[in-house]
Amino acid sequence: MSNQLGVSGDSRTLFFVICRSRTGSNLLIDCLHQHPDIRIWGEIFKNQKITTQKLISTWKKSREKVLGCKLFYYHSKNGAGDVWTFLDQNPSVKFIHLTRKDRVRTVISQAIATHTKVWKQKWPLSLPLFFKKISIDRNWLATELEKTENWEREFRNRYKDRSILEICYEDLVADPEKSLDNCFDFLGLKHVNIQIRLHQQNPEKIETLVKNWAEIEPLCRRKQ
Repeated sequence: MSNQLGVSGDSRTLFFVICRSRTGSNLLIDCLHQHPDIRIWGEIFKNQKITTQKLISTWKKSREKVLGCKLFYYHSKNGAGDVWTFLDQNPSVKFIHLTRKDRVRTVISQAIATHTKVWKQKWPLSLPLFFKKISIDRNWLATELEKTENWEREFRNRYKDRSILEICYEDLVADPEKSLDNCFDFLGLKHVNIQIRLHQQNPEKIETLVKNWAEIEPLCRRKQ
């Protein structure tokens, strides 16, 4: 690890999982956390509750070979942007860029989680449909879809010369072993068996989850 990171003489790897909400980040983080050589934190930069200096101080106390955390595109954007400056100035930091091909499903999942207050599921059975079913404002949906596209594009452009592994939610769910092996290779670690401990929260067809599906369907089809 370079001296720029403030950990002199340390050869460990630092990485950030970059994403927006509802792209499977809880699933990915839970899987990575099971690797014996990885220490990973969640949304520690939400509301700027921590500085990069404090993060480095915490990382110094860890013994794992690889240290990471999760960062949403929009975290630390309303303040000094300390973490983004840190990432700009430290090219040795690696990125796992987690996205979801179905952006419509991403945004609607966000609305459902906000409604139910359930952000991850450790039990196999999902919540009853009547508890999750919601109405979606068409203008809000259009705005969220545009923001998601912009966030992804801006991140790729900003760090186009950096070490980035692209992972999509659909591939992670379809073949978790392959996606996780790609992560371990990217981080320079041995392959280990990982248990999938979190379950999909909204397995139902999208049209059954949205009360006013007929109203928003034309927009959703254009965005597919």
